Amino acid sequence: VQKVSDVLTDTEFARSDVQQAAGIRSSMSAPLLLDGEVVGGLSLYRTEVDPFDEREEALLEAFAAQAAVVVHNVHLVRALEERGAELVRRVEQMEALTDVGQMVGSSLVLDEVLSNIIKNAVRFSGCDGGSVMEYVEEERCFTVRSAYASSPELLARLRTTRIELDSTLVGRAAREGHPIAVPNLDLVDLDPHLQVLYDDGWRSVLAVPVLRDSHIIGALVVRRRTPGEFSEETSEFLEAFASQSAMAVYNAQLFRELEQKSAELQVMSQHKSDFLASMSHELRTPLNAVIGFSEVLLERLFGELNERQDEYLRDILSS
Repeated sequence: VQKVSDVLTDTEFARSDVQQAAGIRSSMSAPLLLDGEVVGGLSLYRTEVDPFDEREEALLEAFAAQAAVVVHNVHLVRALEERGAELVRRVEQMEALTDVGQMVGSSLVLDEVLSNIIKNAVRFSGCDGGSVMEYVEEERCFTVRSAYASSPELLARLRTTRIELDSTLVGRAAREGHPIAVPNLDLVDLDPHLQVLYDDGWRSVLAVPVLRDSHIIGALVVRRRTPGEFSEETSEFLEAFASQSAMAVYNAQLFRELEQKSAELQVMSQHKSDFLASMSHELRTPLNAVIGFSEVLLERLFGELNERQDEYLRDILSS
């Protein structure tokens, strides 16, 4: 416990502004201690010079001990509330992942699935907007397939911007296989993709690769209008969404390939039918002639046949 008989004569009392505002003259302060750790302080003062005695000091110590327990309990309650809020958030995230997973498994409409994925990714990451890109391996670049909270003008610019694998933030995240964040676009060199976002008023970006067995499928990008760091929790959550995106894109690509193969097989089947129809027509006339003349000869209309001639004509007719 620290006691000051008159703060105006105490050279160590440095808060003259507090003294003037409250009119403090005599003061007494005690630390709030819990297991040797300071959790707060308790102070009393008088507006006239009247030093505190030992009885009042003992009372202050007793109150400080109780107050320390109260403050500690308040901290525990806050921690529990924060933990509860975190658990609720985690449950909501898991429910969103489950919903998206069910949609991925039940729908082959790629744009519908990706739209749902980016909407939930933006919502649960606390961002203002985002987009999902598909990687075009032949061109070594990314194309925007779906976007959320993006103006038609921005979406049009993104779809006409060449987002290359080797020279963009998105490409770097895909090559390195992990999320990469830019907390402040004002502080970095802007690639063509980031320049489009910057011109539209976006100031922080997180790019997450969409991979399947280390194979690049695409990328998921979330963004904010204001600068700021992205938490590790946000990165981990978005990686889970990126995994869902990979499955959706992969399924849709397989479906597209199947449709293409089916169309090719249908064309081939039609060619086969046309060929058989043509060959049937070309063969029917001479074969009918062979059948007809064989029957005429076997009926002896032009004379008798020896045994071998009869045998051979029957083979011709049968064939």
